[in-house]
Amino acid sequence: MTDVSRANPTRGLAAGLGISSSVGTADGPENAALDQFRAAIAEAGLTPPEFITTNGKLHRFSSDGRRCDKAGWYVFHTGDIPAGAFGCWRGGVSETWRADIGRELTADEIAAHKRKMTDAKRKQEEEKKKNRAKARTRAAKIWESAAAAPADHAYLAKKGIGPHGLRIHCGELVVPLRDSAGVLHSLQFIAADGAKNYLFRGRVSGCHFMIGEPNGALCIVEGYATGASIFESTGHAVAIGFNAGNLPPVAKDLRAMFPDLRFVICADDDVKTLGNPGMKYAREAAQAVDGFLAVPDFGGDRPERVSDFNDLRRSAGLEAVRACIERAAPFERSADAGPEDEDADDLDADKEIARLASLRPVDYEQIRREAAAKLSIRASILDKLVVAARSPDKSAPGKGRPLELPAPEPWPEPVNGAALVLELTDAILKYVVLTEDDALAVAMWILHAYCFDAFACTPRLAITAPEKRCGKTTLLDVIGLLVPRPLSTANISAAATFRTIEAARPTLLIDEADTFLSENEELRGILNSGHRKGGQVIRTVGDDFEVRAFSTHTPVAIAQIGKLPDTLADRSIRISMKRRAPGETVSRLRHGRTPKLSEVAMKAARWVADNADAIRECDPNIPDAIFNRAADNWAPLFAVAEVAGSAVAAQARHVALAVCGVEEEPSLGATLLADIRSVFEEKGCDRMTSADLVAELVAMADRPWCECNRGKALTQNQLARRLKPFGIGPKTVRADGGRLKGYELDAFSDLFARYIPSFQSVTPRQMHEVNDLGENRTVTRAPDVTVKNQPKQLISFGCHGVTDQTTQDRYLRENSAVADGMSDRNDAAEFEL
Repeated sequence: MTDVSRANPTRGLAAGLGISSSVGTADGPENAALDQFRAAIAEAGLTPPEFITTNGKLHRFSSDGRRCDKAGWYVFHTGDIPAGAFGCWRGGVSETWRADIGRELTADEIAAHKRKMTDAKRKQEEEKKKNRAKARTRAAKIWESAAAAPADHAYLAKKGIGPHGLRIHCGELVVPLRDSAGVLHSLQFIAADGAKNYLFRGRVSGCHFMIGEPNGALCIVEGYATGASIFESTGHAVAIGFNAGNLPPVAKDLRAMFPDLRFVICADDDVKTLGNPGMKYAREAAQAVDGFLAVPDFGGDRPERVSDFNDLRRSAGLEAVRACIERAAPFERSADAGPEDEDADDLDADKEIARLASLRPVDYEQIRREAAAKLSIRASILDKLVVAARSPDKSAPGKGRPLELPAPEPWPEPVNGAALVLELTDAILKYVVLTEDDALAVAMWILHAYCFDAFACTPRLAITAPEKRCGKTTLLDVIGLLVPRPLSTANISAAATFRTIEAARPTLLIDEADTFLSENEELRGILNSGHRKGGQVIRTVGDDFEVRAFSTHTPVAIAQIGKLPDTLADRSIRISMKRRAPGETVSRLRHGRTPKLSEVAMKAARWVADNADAIRECDPNIPDAIFNRAADNWAPLFAVAEVAGSAVAAQARHVALAVCGVEEEPSLGATLLADIRSVFEEKGCDRMTSADLVAELVAMADRPWCECNRGKALTQNQLARRLKPFGIGPKTVRADGGRLKGYELDAFSDLFARYIPSFQSVTPRQMHEVNDLGENRTVTRAPDVTVKNQPKQLISFGCHGVTDQTTQDRYLRENSAVADGMSDRNDAAEFEL
């Protein structure tokens, strides 16, 4: 029989969220066509996108491997004959593509294909016009409502420049993009850390931002910081083109407006980027408008990671910038100017590999794929050649390698929160066997990892199973592909843990914890302290023993066989896994072939980035049944759920109640208090001697007291030692006409209330039929007789009065009805995929 829940694992969840499950997978007959498409992109000298969206719409991607780059674009059409197009506005690449289906197309198929492509192009152009019109309207509203940018904005302060007409919106600088007629088409947003984004689907090509009034000379540059530096050093008007590929069209448009003006094209000297696009397009622009070419001169001792005139301003001052602009000469193509586009055949492979080997690892990683394409070799082969060039001395191997903690690039379009939760849950259930409740809890934990600093605590994700081969490692691997900065390890020292957290704030994924964690008290302490914001450890460093604080606050997921140590379990969202049963099917996780997971991760990054303020300010509604540390653990997940939508929040509450409903195993101390209470209740007295209390405890069946002392029974001294941490000790009591050491019931009343919740049912004591004193004992007292085959209590999460099966069923039905009702009240359009 087909397992319906596995065939469509999130059907129930989708219904609860009020949306339809239409999440696709990367598996299917179009895989061969996708591989061909990626190969064609690589052959054109571009870095192919990790995944291809096959909806026939225009999508942008990083054409040079850099995460912040979006110069590449593609369109992919499915069908009997998959086809598409791709290109790069920076590199001037634009190509069409059609899949090789293993045979020649007939004349009718060719004609039908051309008609299909023509129709698709027409629809694409129509959609582009509509989107650009919407972007213009949106840009005008934002620009009109934005205030003037302050001069002390963090980005301006870092670059050492002024605002020059910029505005500010939601903490980010806003730069307008206008055409030569002055029409506002789009906006550029610059964050405090320098991250740059454009208004979604707004026009960039041919648009610019002007600083100053053109009079005598006009400088054309790529970025705002470069333009501001040149304007402040020379006083010349500056036109900012926003990227290298946009310099030629901007220069041509402005030349039509100012035919007699002196144009100075100010290049970015991208020596560390393959092909040096900054110089390439600056030369092209200068040639097109009969302009002058200015290049930043950093001298013989050129600093690392410098390329533009703002770098020159910060390293050498305004005078150095002014001198370069004044030395600009009319551009003339010469033998030493270099070709516009180098082919792989023209490259000296040895020199190119040496150049790549001289780059910093992070710089090399950004261009490795494009460089490999230029050399007509695979990136993996290039990696080996570069490593060999970097390490001529093979006598000192085994020194490890730098950490690489990638963070997903945000999805280019806004993301619906409810649909994202569904996609995350579906992605998880595709590879592992979990309940929908557990999968949704994991999905919300993943989203919280993108903004964990917004919360007072970050709960640990405890992934446990009773035996091996239950999918714990696979679940960790899936999580690692969905969270930011994942760091997977099967063993890690305490020192490495806090130093890594301080340096990189990873999402720490610890596997096989049962092999080392229980015996590593220092590491447990670090993981415990990192649960709360501000958690840290204090260590001394250096020869002078300087005292330094190291942060321990970061998201952590831990997988192991058996339960976690109590202190960690108390700080965790607990996920229990089981071995896959016959008939249950999951997909095999193939590393390097999970484009769908990468896509979902990008959507998660975008959604959290767009909703960070709302998540930070959210004060979630936590059910009363979840309290104390459990409430702390679930608060971040509830905040994420509430921002995602009321239907998601309702589902989250149901999940939390279900996940918290499994009553945790009490500690040995709490068990002792519960059994002492049971003894006093059965005896019906208010005081007992130590000897009698110990005898009663030892006589209890299925309890630890008859063998808790290394296989021997509990003694009076051990009882006193176990009660001492609770502030209880033996005192003189009257018993059997004498005065002996013992305990009074009143001394325990406060402890019973604090450590034995009143909702916890007390199973009547089962005594040995004949104890070691030779006395026969009754099994129970009449009021506490246990009913045979009594229904088990499903939920015991502090909900006083929810103790019988009927009441609990009614509670769950009401809870579910609330979720369904909230889902129904939401506008259906809000959750459309």
